[in-house]
Amino acid sequence: MNKRIFYIIAIAAIIPLFNLRVQASTIESAVKNLDSSLNQFVTAKDDINGNQLSPEEDLAYRKKVVTDALALSLKEISELRNKLDSFDFSEESTETDLKKQYLSDLDAFESVYKEFRDKLNEGVSVDDVKDIAKRTRDYRDETYTSGTEPILDFVFAFQTNRLADNAEVRHSKIDADIKKLEKANFIEKDYFMRQMTEAGKYISDAKGLVNKAKDMILNPQDNEDKDSEDESSSAPTPRELCEAALVNLKSAYSIFVNISGTVKKLIK
Repeated sequence: MNKRIFYIIAIAAIIPLFNLRVQASTIESAVKNLDSSLNQFVTAKDDINGNQLSPEEDLAYRKKVVTDALALSLKEISELRNKLDSFDFSEESTETDLKKQYLSDLDAFESVYKEFRDKLNEGVSVDDVKDIAKRTRDYRDETYTSGTEPILDFVFAFQTNRLADNAEVRHSKIDADIKKLEKANFIEKDYFMRQMTEAGKYISDAKGLVNKAKDMILNPQDNEDKDSEDESSSAPTPRELCEAALVNLKSAYSIFVNISGTVKKLIK
């Protein structure tokens, strides 16, 4: 029995921590990659040395760079759509309304990028490719980047909310397993009370930060009114709040890992 309970605690502590890192990394990667294709557009337009390439090679190279950049943007849109689709909200809710609006926005972005891609597949000249590269870059600067920022905030907030909920469940399961060990006299009563209380505080603080981020996203007008009342304060963004929440969650999982290591030593 002692080994079984130890393995439960160890798995409960370590696996969610791995998932947390993977999911947080995925979100961060999606955010950073949004600007990567812009550099490719600039490269396609400015950095080709015509003296080193034949006209045919010059055209093929330009088309490939812009095509690859468009493919990246379309992939980003697909990933954002998949993330939005992973959330289930009640039908009559602000969350559902925003999700529908964001999915519609992504459809519009996708349509424009596919139009640019289709034009590249037609019989185009170097000047045509330059023009498509410029239009694509301008569209990204003027429409796409600003249009996807609120979608990224929404996804980040609700993914972090999901992680916070999972951490809360994990805390309850580990606490129950510790009580079983106490009852079986493998560890002293309240031996891990301080650590579990500390982990619970980290999780509670994380949930508070996430709830504040969600409130800013779901009720932007209310938060604009609050900001106008106190113009001297610099309120954190939803993304900054979620990043702070992730730090708290990682701290909580670190405590869980330390507890599992201590249990292993105690029951030997």
